Amino acid sequence: MATIAQNVVHTLSERMQAMNSDDQLDNDERLRACFRATHGLFEVRKYNGPHTCIKYTLTQDHEQLDTHIIEKELRDVVKNDPTIKISSLQQTLYNKYKHRPSSFKAWEVKQKAIGRAFGDWDKSYQLLPKWLKALTDSNPGSRVIWRTIPATVPGRAIFEKVF
Repeated sequence: MATIAQNVVHTLSERMQAMNSDDQLDNDERLRACFRATHGLFEVRKYNGPHTCIKYTLTQDHEQLDTHIIEKELRDVVKNDPTIKISSLQQTLYNKYKHRPSSFKAWEVKQKAIGRAFGDWDKSYQLLPKWLKALTDSNPGSRVIWRTIPATVPGRAIFEKVF
């Protein structure tokens, strides 16, 4: 947000428009504000960048409390205990913001937090053969046995475990 204020592209006495075209960002962030005579300050009317402002009182279906915001709040909780129950995550969020997200939203947040903390499942699965080969190469005489479950799609299997 501070970088946006440095790039004011248009301003009048009652309106201001600012943007950030930083190469590190995926898209341009833009902010539009207008001057409010009632309190003598500019009031942000439109902002398309990441949103982190949260009101103290939230309705049950608060649209600003999306999975990205909740994931940031609960990331450390999930990282410290990846087996935490969805109801515990809901309660943690309720204790802080007086808002209880749906079970699905809490589950989605948990999956995102696990992915950020421990890596993507698909990428990890693709690296598994390489790591198991390194294991057998460094421990002569050892064997690796893959266990899979037949999938409904012909020619595919579901990974179960490895010995």
